[in-house]
Amino acid sequence: MNNETHKIRALEANIGTVIKGKPEVIRMAVIALLARGHLLIEDVPGVGKTTLAHTLMGSLGGKVKSVFIDHTTISFEELIRKILFELGLPAGEGNKVTLLLQLSKYLIQLNERDEAFALIIDEAQNLSREV
Repeated sequence: MNNETHKIRALEANIGTVIKGKPEVIRMAVIALLARGHLLIEDVPGVGKTTLAHTLMGSLGGKVKSVFIDHTTISFEELIRKILFELGLPAGEGNKVTLLLQLSKYLIQLNERDEAFALIIDEAQNLSREV
């Protein structure tokens, strides 16, 4: 087993100490994150979706920039402002276009430095159609 595979297995095992009995879910979450893809976790309330998200981010030890949104009755502009704030970027008084350009520039810079980003939206089904 090569070093990278060993690291991935260790990450999965670490998450598995918190999320019990869901190795397939853990593996898919890890794969999606490492591949810099998208991950949608859906299930009935109380099965550990939020715990999985927090545990996954915590297990990576800050190697992935992440923003966790748990207040979802907000407008699109408020969402972008919240993301910028959580990233430590000034949101100022800019309009939606300015805010999106600022976020886009930041994400491009992360990508150029080969850094990953995760946006976690808990209860995303509560977001309005506008968002």
